[in-house]
Amino acid sequence: NHAIKGYKDCKSITINGVLISLRPEILLLNPINNQPKGSIKLVFGKNHFLTIQEGQCISGLIRSYLENELKIKMDYKDCFTLDVFSRRIIYSPVKNDWTENKIQSACDNIKNIWPTLNKN
Repeated sequence: NHAIKGYKDCKSITINGVLISLRPEILLLNPINNQPKGSIKLVFGKNHFLTIQEGQCISGLIRSYLENELKIKMDYKDCFTLDVFSRRIIYSPVKNDWTENKIQSACDNIKNIWPTLNKN
């Protein structure tokens, strides 16, 4: 058994005032010691296929979270997003600091724009 269903202890995180849910559907395990080594996030977007940047942001953020939470180092190719309908695998970026900066910037934008939206 080299994978399990999700990571049940995965919590949501808040970045710049925006709550983000981080629930990978599959947690990959090292076959030697059965410890976590990566994750797979499934995306089912019928009307929108993920761009490479979107997929990297998703898988990179999950990778950062799991590395910090589990105190392990993961290979970028072991953390990926599977865009099911486009049948494409998008790996987390090699240098994950790009992802964190991109997510922080996007959350800043969301935090500033959200109160101005019409709630109807």
